[in-house]
Amino acid sequence: MVLLFLSRASAYFMYPSLMLVFLTKMHALRTRLALTFLSTWIPFHDLHALHAVCGKAIFGCAALHVVAHVCRWAAQGNARYLYSHATGRSGVVAALSMLFV
Repeated sequence: MVLLFLSRASAYFMYPSLMLVFLTKMHALRTRLALTFLSTWIPFHDLHALHAVCGKAIFGCAALHVVAHVCRWAAQGNARYLYSHATGRSGVVAALSMLFV
């Protein structure tokens, strides 16, 4: 149950970072928002640091998500899902792609 909680929680904690990582690079939206009163508190002209932090958060959550799933499947005797199920295969491809980024 702890591993299931970790895998689900890491996926849910990734959502805000996924949103922000795209929003920080939407240049037309940033330019429009920079003309509003929000620019008093949010430095829309320089959001690259937030983009980098969100990328690191996504990487950490994704790594925890993969590890929790693999450990849970191994503990349940379902490690075959890593190669016999579409979810496992796509997870293996995603995990391997994280190693080369």
